[in-house]
Amino acid sequence: MEFHASCGEGLVGLLETEVLKSNLKIQSKNRGGIFFSTKSPSSLRHFLESTQISSKVGLVLCNWNVNDYDDLYNEATQFPWEDIINQRLSFRLESKTKDNLPDSRFAMYRLKDAILDRFRDLEIPFPDINKDNADLGLYLRSYMDHAVVELYLSKDSLTKKGYRTKAGSATLRENLASAMIEFSDWKNDTPLIDPFCGQGTILIQAALKWKHSKAINKKILEESYVFQQLFLNSEDKEKMESNTSKPPLLIGLDESEESLELARNDAKKAGVEDLIHWELGEFQRLEDITKQYKLPKDIAFAIITDPPFGNRLGSKEDAKNLYSDFGKYLKDMQAEINFTIITGDTSLLGFLKLKKEKEMSLKNSGLSSKIVNYLVHPRKPNGSQTTTH
Repeated sequence: MEFHASCGEGLVGLLETEVLKSNLKIQSKNRGGIFFSTKSPSSLRHFLESTQISSKVGLVLCNWNVNDYDDLYNEATQFPWEDIINQRLSFRLESKTKDNLPDSRFAMYRLKDAILDRFRDLEIPFPDINKDNADLGLYLRSYMDHAVVELYLSKDSLTKKGYRTKAGSATLRENLASAMIEFSDWKNDTPLIDPFCGQGTILIQAALKWKHSKAINKKILEESYVFQQLFLNSEDKEKMESNTSKPPLLIGLDESEESLELARNDAKKAGVEDLIHWELGEFQRLEDITKQYKLPKDIAFAIITDPPFGNRLGSKEDAKNLYSDFGKYLKDMQAEINFTIITGDTSLLGFLKLKKEKEMSLKNSGLSSKIVNYLVHPRKPNGSQTTTH
């Protein structure tokens, strides 16, 4: 069987690493995801339960050659939908088509008509269509003369971990926070600080990664009818167990008490409230915090952050000053810092005056953005520093 794991634009490289780690065979890839195959249920299950980058994973049901909407309809009426959908199950349709099927909405309606007409011709009771809370999700995509229909393996997006109580302004999505963590190469034995933590998504994802790294999506998948049917006879009855190793030191700092309150609530709902320390204040408190938590002066630690930007901060001049002040502060800390940042305005990165180690371009809520990693070293005795220009 062939499957398709979708992800945000720019995240395919990280997704490819996850796919290969699960011993799945890559068939092809594009900007929106990876097609893979497997004969191993355990490998598929491992990927579904552990992926932090993919938002949806679908089983490819059919791949048709179509020249127009009538071809799509005719092919779809020949497919045995009754083997997948029945009157006890509701379903929803989504679509993203192009080339021979340029109108995604019309293509979706033609597919819906074909499915229902097949049930009508077979004199089988219709299944319900539910846009908001369907048991099954079908996704139609097309390119050139190919039309592919996928059956989602999870009821909801895998990026939605279910802990978000209320979305704040410009809240970072869960899979982007996970992408930043993966890109930074953060390890659990390294203290992690977010000095602009906002609603705490990065730290919550880091805590979940430590706590349930092998089954971070298990709770979401257990609510999926398709997942349950796929692994109905699976002998893997292993429960989601917590990590028994020493927990990482995770610290969130923000000047907004309202944001910290949202962060605390979300962390509690995610079951990681005991793993994260929340501190009120501006980033200039970083050095005091390292002393407060008794970090040795020579210890290396990680900073992964999504600084205030646009409406969260104010004018472009304010943003320039923030980046400039923050870059200078990091260099003056005289510490080994693995620093990873995401921004929707790449022109601001120059004001950090740091030499980047690596970068990754991506889309964040439709905005062209970058995740950039820096290694900040203590100044040398002559006052020079390897990260400065």
